[in-house]
Amino acid sequence: MVAAFDSRREFDACLQAVPEEIERRKAAGEQVDAHEHVSGTVHDPGSGRRAANGRLVIRALRRGVAPGPWMNELEMPSNIAVFGPSTEPVHQPQRGLGQLIRRWLARRRRHHRPTRTRHKPSGTLMVP
Repeated sequence: MVAAFDSRREFDACLQAVPEEIERRKAAGEQVDAHEHVSGTVHDPGSGRRAANGRLVIRALRRGVAPGPWMNELEMPSNIAVFGPSTEPVHQPQRGLGQLIRRWLARRRRHHRPTRTRHKPSGTLMVP
């Protein structure tokens, strides 16, 4: 069964009712598939449109279309960002984000430092 709901209350009611119905059918002795279950995903309003915009931009960039002002007019999903040269600032990052990234990189370098091996000289030094 696939369903769409207009409110969180309807969604939660279905998530509660379906498992109860499955248990009732099991108790009545009906054959119930062991894999039968209920699950759901909540999508934010406009998430489909933003995902379509993201796919459009990715396809355009792969085909060699130059980033331009047309991209600034599209609402993008949270997992996509387009960077390129611009005469005007398109996005102002939050204050302190650069510092946060630098700290994260420093910690990562500290914990993921490759082991260094010292090589002994293979030849002998001849002094005249």
